[in-house]
Amino acid sequence: MAKSYSLKSQLIKDDAFLYPLQFYITDYIVQALKADKVKRLQISINEHDAFAGSLLSGGQHQYYIKINKSQLKKMALSIGETVSIKLSPDDSEYGMPLPQEFAAIWEIDDEANRYFHELTPGKQRNLIYIVNSVKSLDIRIRKATIIMEHLKINIGKLDFKVLNESMKAR
Repeated sequence: MAKSYSLKSQLIKDDAFLYPLQFYITDYIVQALKADKVKRLQISINEHDAFAGSLLSGGQHQYYIKINKSQLKKMALSIGETVSIKLSPDDSEYGMPLPQEFAAIWEIDDEANRYFHELTPGKQRNLIYIVNSVKSLDIRIRKATIIMEHLKINIGKLDFKVLNESMKAR
């Protein structure tokens, strides 16, 4: 079984950061994660379902994990609340669940599959997140198809601005 790390941390809102909702991670845990060469994490807060994430540097040897507004609402957390956090290494292939819509396209389109897998892991996660963040099956299929078409038209190059315009246009 994979090693996990537990700690308590307070939810902070700091508008100076790109992601203002965050939990600072103690230096002891950060050093343990680095020693174990853990880059991607499964994060569980107050025993809620785990979500994918990673440590982010706040500079001056401070590290934090972020949550977004929908996670805040789902977990019914408030700013200043101290929570229990469990961090586990995420050893999944993409650092988050792969949308079935991508897998289905790859079964019939080798070119789309190849271009996707030539992207950096961070860009792959961004594209996976775009599809996973939608609940409607029809919209998930549409977004996955547009993403794969974008990669093919642009010979594997990813331009998020053009991709977003394509998604809005359809």
